[in-house]
Amino acid sequence: PYLGSSDLSLFNNRPGPGSFAVSEDLLRVGRAALDYAALTKGAFDPTVGPLVARFGFGPIHGGRGRPSDLSAGATGLTKARSGVTLDLCGIAKGYALDLIWEALRSDGMDHGLVELGGETRALGQHPDGRPWRIAVHNPTRTATVARYVVEPGDLALATSGPVWNGISGTYAIGHIIDPTRARPTMREGGSVSVLAPTATEADAMATALCAMGRQRGLAFANRNALSALFIIDPQQDAMTGDFASRVWI
Repeated sequence: PYLGSSDLSLFNNRPGPGSFAVSEDLLRVGRAALDYAALTKGAFDPTVGPLVARFGFGPIHGGRGRPSDLSAGATGLTKARSGVTLDLCGIAKGYALDLIWEALRSDGMDHGLVELGGETRALGQHPDGRPWRIAVHNPTRTATVARYVVEPGDLALATSGPVWNGISGTYAIGHIIDPTRARPTMREGGSVSVLAPTATEADAMATALCAMGRQRGLAFANRNALSALFIIDPQQDAMTGDFASRVWI
């Protein structure tokens, strides 16, 4: 959304309503975003861009939308009403990481580790012959300190939280918005890490669980057997699914 000439920006700048042809990549990730919006009952909201901008964290401007205002067809994306925009910041990095991972594997790479803005996905083993290990940052500390070290194996690992793109002080706010309240969530810090078969899913689910907040997020992760790590405060963590089995230290 920071590039005015990108397919996403061009789509957002078309007023609608109507259906617009878009690139194959934009259609794929847009369709995935709408699928995760349905799965999470709107906690993952790809129309949240104007609200993010309202709190000073993004460049997307437009009318307040809902996921139901957008749909993905065979060749394009449709706006049900004027002013609706598409925000893919909670999923696009994961999708891009999957493309990189697939390209490396297709080119014959057997071992490697790819990191893209907090999302990671591995191939094979570390040069020492051991599994790849990923440190999960402790968001409750001002210094760069690991809270856990995870061996993701063949799974992608994504972490979301307000610490890296947030403002602390008398009024602490972050860039992840709870659509039900139209306000930033997890303002006091913390993070959510998710292990999933693809980085696209891990990225979207980490964003969604953050947007839900701690209680709703934990309940959703448990109901859906998601492998997730909730770092809540200096003394309290929670793990769901089989995340604990992937923790090295």
